[in-house]
Amino acid sequence: YSFVIMFFLRSIVLFYRVSCLFSFCCSLCHTRLLTLLVSLAAERQLIKSEEDLRLLLNRPQFQRYNEIFDDYGFGLGMRGLLLYKIFPFEKFLLEDGKPWFVEKRTDEGKVISLDKSQAAFQSYLGLSKRIEQSGDGISTKWNGSTLVRSHLYIWIIATVARSDARGAYPKRAILGDKWDKLAAKGVKGKDACIRCCYTLTRMLYTELLRSR
Repeated sequence: YSFVIMFFLRSIVLFYRVSCLFSFCCSLCHTRLLTLLVSLAAERQLIKSEEDLRLLLNRPQFQRYNEIFDDYGFGLGMRGLLLYKIFPFEKFLLEDGKPWFVEKRTDEGKVISLDKSQAAFQSYLGLSKRIEQSGDGISTKWNGSTLVRSHLYIWIIATVARSDARGAYPKRAILGDKWDKLAAKGVKGKDACIRCCYTLTRMLYTELLRSR
């Protein structure tokens, strides 16, 4: 049964990629090839696929996820992409259903507690970095899903950075407030987007943990 669910979730990701390509093609349909891609047959197929995916995401096992996603105003594609990476949420927790915490001593000698479950959750969503050392020095590179990270980035730009796009969604308002505060401090562009992405994924993790 789990295999069937994962198969459908993979189909969601494929659909989301096709949808993005479809939208891109629409903006360039002045060429003959792209005009053919935006044909009525392709449009009907996308609509049918969207209906099938909506039925899938409305299944009972996804209910608590959707209730949380509703507060963010996530669309069908974003919901499918997130579920593909984080379902089931329990895979990030210990066998007893609790988060995995470890203690670490800082350079100042303080002992802090790190939530490794949250770190793993964010890594699955593309927000993890690794340090690489070579002859040229030390560099930091992204780890995890580039696809999810890029779509979270785009979602922040489209719905959080623009005050007129936040609407009545309570979580967008929280993220929008953070965006505005960062802008007031001179933090803009990619840096602000990534910070908001980290805040977004921490919020999702906390809400999913509480909803169990």
